[in-house]
Amino acid sequence: MASTSNQRPLIVALLCVGIVTTAWFTPWRRLFESGPARPDASRLDARVDKYCALRLADDWVALYELADPQQRKTLSRGAFLAAYDHKILTVKSLERKSVTVKLESGVASVQISLSSTMRPENLPAEFRRGFQTSRPQDLERHMDLPIEWVWRDGDWYFMVDHEIVSGRSTDGKKILPLDKQRPVK
Repeated sequence: MASTSNQRPLIVALLCVGIVTTAWFTPWRRLFESGPARPDASRLDARVDKYCALRLADDWVALYELADPQQRKTLSRGAFLAAYDHKILTVKSLERKSVTVKLESGVASVQISLSSTMRPENLPAEFRRGFQTSRPQDLERHMDLPIEWVWRDGDWYFMVDHEIVSGRSTDGKKILPLDKQRPVK
């Protein structure tokens, strides 16, 4: 009998560890994680503001963290920076024009008006050779930028351009679907 009573605290401890481990790996743990479980429109406003501030600062490293986590599985930080962090445009202003939020599906579309100045010295050599202008206003760019956002893991993330995420076929003629991409290691 003495050996059974000595094992009781060990059995109770193992049961407690098992219960805590099981609770951690169940969907119920989301109840205890930070961030609201349902899409929140005010949180989208904060994330879009952060996106705009980072674009004005030309901070693509930080912008990568705002990109959709599912897309980041197939798009490494290096590939993202190679696609975007080329300093061809200096953003002068960003203005939110419209926001459409579908809370039930956790998606949103944000239209941003972007004003920028093109920096031809940062163009790739094959484009720079043929680029000439004597008018500074030719370097000014104004465009509307549609950005899709998705609610994941308790926050909003912007969707990276599909072509950047999935890439093109070896002949360059068609965009590859996401399911044909291998995750980044």
